[in-house]
Amino acid sequence: MDTITHSAASVWPALRYADAPAAIRFLTDAFGFTQVLVVPGEGDDVVAHAELRWPRGGRIMLGSTAYDEGVHAHMQVAAGSVYLVTDEPDALFERAVAAGAEVVQGLLDEPHGRGFTVRDPEGNLWSFGTYRGASHSEGGQQGSVIRRAMPHIASGRFAESRDFYVGFLGFSQAMDMGWIVTFVSPTNPTAQLSIVADDSSALQPSVTVEVGDVDALHAEALRRGLPVVYPLSDEPWGVRRFFVADPNGVVVNVMSHR
Repeated sequence: MDTITHSAASVWPALRYADAPAAIRFLTDAFGFTQVLVVPGEGDDVVAHAELRWPRGGRIMLGSTAYDEGVHAHMQVAAGSVYLVTDEPDALFERAVAAGAEVVQGLLDEPHGRGFTVRDPEGNLWSFGTYRGASHSEGGQQGSVIRRAMPHIASGRFAESRDFYVGFLGFSQAMDMGWIVTFVSPTNPTAQLSIVADDSSALQPSVTVEVGDVDALHAEALRRGLPVVYPLSDEPWGVRRFFVADPNGVVVNVMSHR
């Protein structure tokens, strides 16, 4: 399942359920939401307000139909339709079906990505897919949607670095491949840094930039005559990348997940 942690949400879909506690259990079990907050209302199994976090960023809020205060009291059950981004639609589809989600549209490859749609027990539609929305990159090249930028620190002191960045600054460890350890902010998934084994015999980038379409940017780099110092390659750990030197001589790892 996706492991990227949440960022501050600016858009909050709001839903109403006849059985809100059961809905919370379903959404966490079937889709992988994390329960953040539940405010009980008066009466058994009444939820005045609940917040659930999506692993890739963003949140939803929900409440019981029995809670009749506020503007959301006028909402109907089964009136919602929510789309969420995932890098692993196949695994998520299996998880949702195993938890009892009703399949509305099975896994499907479309021009904009791969995804599926299911219905929760009270009738709301949930769509999941790899499509991240239309590109809006002012001044950038086609495919240059920037998903994150991450500095690399060359060092062999992994244990001390882990204690500093996790124990002191509050990062979470996102990846450990032995030769590279990546730390990520628990509140902003685009805030990351990596400690990389210091190997002077190997070409090492100083910065990683994850983009929407690495092939398009590689083609643009060649068109511009930029110094590509490591060819476009599919790596065994699931990324497609190339290295290019910027005007300052800094080697940049430009990559996308496959």
